Amino acid sequence: MRSIISLALPCLLLSAIAKAQDVTVTSVKADSNYIVQDSILVPTRDGTYISALMVRKAHVSQPLP
Repeated sequence: MRSIISLALPCLLLSAIAKAQDVTVTSVKADSNYIVQDSILVPTRDGTYISALMVRKAHVSQPLP
């Protein structure tokens, strides 16, 4: 039992201080070829909402499915 604790304690300490992955966010330019709509709430059948992100081409003249 003592050997398990002595093995688990360093693992827990190392995992607590380990750095998470860096997340880089690239912003979309104002004159971009895409329209980005963030925080769209889609209602579900049970009354809750799902948050969605919609990205679509900006210069489309035909209706899309």
